[in-house]
Amino acid sequence: MALRLLTVALMLLLGAMIVNGQHSAASSLTSTSAATTPFYGPPDLPPQNVQIAVLSNTAINITWKTAVVSRPQYRVTGNTVSVWKATGYPVRVAHLLLSVDSTYQVVSNLQPKTTYVVYVSATNPRGVMQHRGVSVTLPAPSPTPAAAPAAPVIPIYGPPDVPPQNVQVTASSNTAIEITWETATVSRPQYRVTGYAVSVWSATEPTVQVARLLLPVDGREQPVEDLKPNHKYLVNVMATNPKGFKLATGVFVTLPGPVAK
Repeated sequence: MALRLLTVALMLLLGAMIVNGQHSAASSLTSTSAATTPFYGPPDLPPQNVQIAVLSNTAINITWKTAVVSRPQYRVTGNTVSVWKATGYPVRVAHLLLSVDSTYQVVSNLQPKTTYVVYVSATNPRGVMQHRGVSVTLPAPSPTPAAAPAAPVIPIYGPPDVPPQNVQVTASSNTAIEITWETATVSRPQYRVTGYAVSVWSATEPTVQVARLLLPVDGREQPVEDLKPNHKYLVNVMATNPKGFKLATGVFVTLPGPVAK
């Protein structure tokens, strides 16, 4: 009895192995058959749902869905995209050969304010099946913003009518001074300040000018070096423009003597 049951079990196992082998062989045969099925003609359906999105005034993005053909003898092996200029004389500006699994393509270097017709085709070695053309018109370039009008040039009627304010002079050593001042705020732009001038005169040796410096309108401080110890100096700061200058009250400073060794 036990021998009979063992025999039945072995027969069932052998039967299952044979069935699985047949299924595997059939699957392999089907895959091989699809790859070797001859082509009877071009794809019998074009790509579906062709859409065009405008990316800029010189570029578009084309998308589509793969053509699902009715029989493998008309299967798709690739796609093509053609772009024709429709404004003026028709000219093909792009023709792209794409793989069978491609579903989008960007086309750039187009012309603004121009209409194009886009054709997407399903292909195989027997030919093509073309989708009806889809047209798109690219926008014009964005207008260049108008330049802001130039500020009117206000003429200068005369020299600044207010001198520099709060002129301060300090001895930074026995041979150097530091000069600072505040902006001259004039009453009208016709008397505006365009710069400053700093003059340093020896008060120990009259009429000897030891420094004269011309500074920009945003100048607020100026060091002067190479002076003499134990000497007295007169410092003048002037607000200037092309018509002349306005002198602040002179400030005197006396440098200390040499440091004893």
